[in-house]
Amino acid sequence: MISTIIINPEIEKTIDLSSFNLGQINDINEYKLKITSCGIYSAYIVKLLQGEPLVLGFAGGLGGRFIKNYLDKNRIKSSLIYKVNEVKSRFIIDDGKEKTILIDNKTNFEPSDFNNLKHKIISNMEKISIFIVGSSFNERQEREMITQTIDFLHKKHKRYIICAEDGFIDNYLNKFPTAIVCKFEQFEEISDNIDLQNKIDIVRKYCKKHQIKLMVVIDGKNIYGITKSKVVSMNLDNSFNIDSYAIAGVIAISTKRKYEFEKTMKLVGTVANKFSLSDFPNFINRNEIDKFKSKVKINDIYANGKYELGD
Repeated sequence: MISTIIINPEIEKTIDLSSFNLGQINDINEYKLKITSCGIYSAYIVKLLQGEPLVLGFAGGLGGRFIKNYLDKNRIKSSLIYKVNEVKSRFIIDDGKEKTILIDNKTNFEPSDFNNLKHKIISNMEKISIFIVGSSFNERQEREMITQTIDFLHKKHKRYIICAEDGFIDNYLNKFPTAIVCKFEQFEEISDNIDLQNKIDIVRKYCKKHQIKLMVVIDGKNIYGITKSKVVSMNLDNSFNIDSYAIAGVIAISTKRKYEFEKTMKLVGTVANKFSLSDFPNFINRNEIDKFKSKVKINDIYANGKYELGD
């Protein structure tokens, strides 16, 4: 079983109007709910690839019920801690001309919340082979919760994958994650004026030092698979809609099944290009994966101690 831990799942609520007049009553044309990028997308991919996912974490309010219904509809098992209010919400008011966005991120985690999450993990630990942990590393409360979770998994010698949405990740590397999905700019050593080879060298150094099996780095129109001894790249036709949690789901199922590096990266490239955030609730189907996988071109960047970078 593969578990994805959701700390701060966000519900996006879009209100479509013909016109929006502040201070007046406005008629709604359509009201849509959507789960934004979070560990639920990892579970979706694991299920699609015929794995057995389990979602642990937090949910609350109307959005929490929406999340639970979505998981149940997709036959994804879950064991959630319910809070009175929604954990995080984004309201979009769209009158066809412009969008007004309101964000509610005021849920406060209590000291007991981590203990409750820890008990959920412990009660399911024997049947879980890999965990996926992801969140924003910029938000203080999320960062504290994710740090506690990673520390706990590390002490229990459990394999886990970090899906880093934003913020620096250097402090989490010495906890020996199995894999990480991130961007180059999330390493404090990497700046814009460093060339690609040096960026890759820095990431490879961390892979070797902290025994990280794989880092998948998203960088504009390219995605890189980096290990201590081999590096490949693939082009992204779908860079706007790419989702790091979906990629983490691919890595988890590949790790559990002991896929070779090239097979893993072919599957990563397929999901990265075909998964579409805008197609909620059906982001991608199995036929798309099977058809596109043979078309994915992997470019060798580094192997046998040598770089093969183009001009």
